[in-house]
Amino acid sequence: MAAWRAWVLADQIDGFLNERRIPSTLTTELAIARRDVDAVYFSRRRYLARITDRLGPELDEATGGNAPPKLSRAIKEALGGDAAVFESEAVLFLEASVVRARLTTTLAHVMSAGGDIADAMDLVEATRLSIYADLTEYGRTLRGLSRWEAGLFGELRGHDDFLDVLNKLATITDNELLPKLGEPAQPGYVELSRNADSTWTAGAA
Repeated sequence: MAAWRAWVLADQIDGFLNERRIPSTLTTELAIARRDVDAVYFSRRRYLARITDRLGPELDEATGGNAPPKLSRAIKEALGGDAAVFESEAVLFLEASVVRARLTTTLAHVMSAGGDIADAMDLVEATRLSIYADLTEYGRTLRGLSRWEAGLFGELRGHDDFLDVLNKLATITDNELLPKLGEPAQPGYVELSRNADSTWTAGAA
């Protein structure tokens, strides 16, 4: 819901930009929205970084078609024994990534309208590079996990569709988010929604 409100706010501000008139209340709301989205983004990034740091060496070491038992134990420990928590945090991180990119773009438009064009471009580029680097590392972990058989996650609570979720999130990251952020252009937006069959759908807007 917070991401949706932030997106609506960005749309409202973009509408006023066409008139070169932005109410001060909206610029204040933009600052608050960026603060709130950044809080979600960085807290989820820290959570995922801990998992990456814990699993990275294990995933790099494991080779072949059969995962070693210690990898299964490492995954259980890193994820706290619950697949649903990781799934929720991973989705929140992706949502926060794309909304953060959108709000940064909106702020850059506001800055440009006020004459700070160079600073606006620097802001967009710095944010793009930051998110791209974070998503690249995140995607590496997803791919490292998703290449194993579902049995690897058997000790996790809520593991029934976990492999499908990993594959879907990895696909969204690799095919829809990273390509858009890989070039110095306006970051795109991807809305994630879970279907009744427990798969994920990414809708561009």
